[in-house]
Amino acid sequence: MFNYNKSNKYSNYMCCCSFIPIDKSVKICTFLLILLYIGLTIYSSILYIFLIKLLYVFIYLLTVITLCALLIGIKKKNEKYLKIYLNVFSFCYGFSIATIFIDLCNRFISIFTAGRKDEIYYFRQQHSNYSFIKNYSDNEITKTIRYLAIGGIIFHIICISILTNYILVTNKYASNLIDSIRGEFEFRQLEEDDAWE
Repeated sequence: MFNYNKSNKYSNYMCCCSFIPIDKSVKICTFLLILLYIGLTIYSSILYIFLIKLLYVFIYLLTVITLCALLIGIKKKNEKYLKIYLNVFSFCYGFSIATIFIDLCNRFISIFTAGRKDEIYYFRQQHSNYSFIKNYSDNEITKTIRYLAIGGIIFHIICISILTNYILVTNKYASNLIDSIRGEFEFRQLEEDDAWE
């Protein structure tokens, strides 16, 4: 996932693909993340109860706005938008990691409690629309719960890795872009000062 490249001035790591320049890579990954968080916003607004729904929708919309600010900051080379991204996205990232961690804990617990009668009953009730579940024995349902939990754990570990890679690469890229914007501004100031002399 990480690709070390000494010649790259913006970052030592690539966001998604080593054959794409870092600026395009960051833009592509940011756009994909915006689509993901829009989907999560819609999913959260349908699924959860009111207060949790409100919290999730607020955080996910804040994340989408922050990622849009990053894209605008990169395109226009605007330091203000890049700083908005650097200041706000860390909070959104922390929230995402916290929700993933809570779900990971629930999945670890479900591995060990899968054989309990109430867990089996709840699983049957939750999946009553599927006719093949009705024919499952308690042992088969226990195995299914454990396999689903292990699959979810693997999926969440991959998500944490991708999100962490994204935030490390993009934060470094945005910081370096801010430095280059400031450098260009200072260079223009020096040229203007020399022109007056």
